[in-house]
Amino acid sequence: MTHLNHDTPVFVIGFPRSGTSLVADMLERAGLFAGECVVASPDNRHGFFENEGIRETVIKGMLTEMSHDPLGISSIPTLDEVRDHWGDDEPAALRETVETMLAREGWDGESPWMLKNCKLVLLWPLFAKAWPHAHWVFVQRPTMDIMQSCLKTKFMKQHSLKPGFWAELIDEYYERVEELRLTGVDIYSVCPHDGILGGDWSRFHALFNDLGLLDQTGVITEAVDPVAWHGSPEGMAPAFSWVEQNVDSEQLTKNVRFAMTHKVKEMLPAQAETETPLAIVCGGPSLAGQLDNLKSMIRRGTLVMAVNGTHDYLLDHGIRPRFMAMMDARDHNVRFLERAQRDCLYLIASHCAMKSWALLKKRHAPHLMWHCHSAVALEPLMEEFNMYGPEVWGGSTIGMKCFNLGIMMGFFNFHLFGMDACLIESEHHAYDQVENDADDTMQLCAGEKWFTVSPWMLRQATDFQDFYSSHGDRINLSIWGEGLIKHIVAEGIKISQQEEMTA
Repeated sequence: MTHLNHDTPVFVIGFPRSGTSLVADMLERAGLFAGECVVASPDNRHGFFENEGIRETVIKGMLTEMSHDPLGISSIPTLDEVRDHWGDDEPAALRETVETMLAREGWDGESPWMLKNCKLVLLWPLFAKAWPHAHWVFVQRPTMDIMQSCLKTKFMKQHSLKPGFWAELIDEYYERVEELRLTGVDIYSVCPHDGILGGDWSRFHALFNDLGLLDQTGVITEAVDPVAWHGSPEGMAPAFSWVEQNVDSEQLTKNVRFAMTHKVKEMLPAQAETETPLAIVCGGPSLAGQLDNLKSMIRRGTLVMAVNGTHDYLLDHGIRPRFMAMMDARDHNVRFLERAQRDCLYLIASHCAMKSWALLKKRHAPHLMWHCHSAVALEPLMEEFNMYGPEVWGGSTIGMKCFNLGIMMGFFNFHLFGMDACLIESEHHAYDQVENDADDTMQLCAGEKWFTVSPWMLRQATDFQDFYSSHGDRINLSIWGEGLIKHIVAEGIKISQQEEMTA
């Protein structure tokens, strides 16, 4: 057990929106001095627990002096830049400055203290030299949930609405943490997500024990607000929807407003589960060889949920889907509704093109809307129109969204067709879809087998891994056809992107 004192501060680090404020709240409740901190806001209603003076003058000042973004987002220094920019005397000067500021705010100079700031990840070479006996607490959270939180938070999403931007930046931060770990400092890894959504607080208890902070149960209980922790909703798998990359957020918002203005009926969760099987039918090239199997299952009572162009493809082959789902908001996707049937229920994302609703009404096709987790700020619209249908999370493609749509409808027995997440004999779909003809492709290794994939297929495969790892034991799933998704499950492996193979 460690005895904390003025020479052993606790530095709380991580990527923004990981739960660093929550962990800092626990530590302050346990008796660590934090000084005058940034006040609460709608984006962090319990407070940031981040010393305002040190943040504004010291940390942001350092980043600005190196000609980088003081927010630590759009431009970040390399660790070598940090090491080279200041001389050997800088750590001592840094320590004097920080401790003087804390003393002005009431620190007695002897008591244990803490500093929470995510940008310490970028500046750790100086802070580690200034306080060589410091304890570092690295707060982690599932990457997809961090991305979701960034894109729902005003002061974060101003930087970018592209998930690729956030994924790369999170990796950059984490690489710097791993370099810090290699120096041999005392660094603890904790994950509020495991505690709040999984009930596993063991790492926190170990942290409090090691630091000599014994009132661990009390401070955890007092600090945690499960409602404020925006993890994936109950029953849905965490995965991000990147639909905002092909339609800008302004147009998406206009589309949602249009649907709400016209009072399109919202899809609501079912009250009970059903043992009836649901076949999710996507358009991957393996679908062509599985139509007879699908027809046989339909004769035994399986219902079919088609996506996008699969709807027409099935009609052409004598199969009438019971449900059809669509998420892509681009105008040309409305063509997938031109043959809408009266005996099929159309589940359309509220941000889809406005003309979707007129076409469905013209065809007398039953339809419901659901809200896709994306770049749209839904809360103000929901309050304005008094429409509070649930957001559907879980995946960057409509095929992946169908799992959570199905779960909402009470299904737990799933059959998956045509979700290959790879090209088969150079074909990306079982039917013509010219939008994907020019997709870039890469080689991806899963175990010892190589697959040709496009970027969206790779995203779908990783989404599926997230879903299956969290929901594999909650649903019954059969996968038909050959492809990357089937291979992932059959071999029990995880994909790893590698360099494109050469001759």
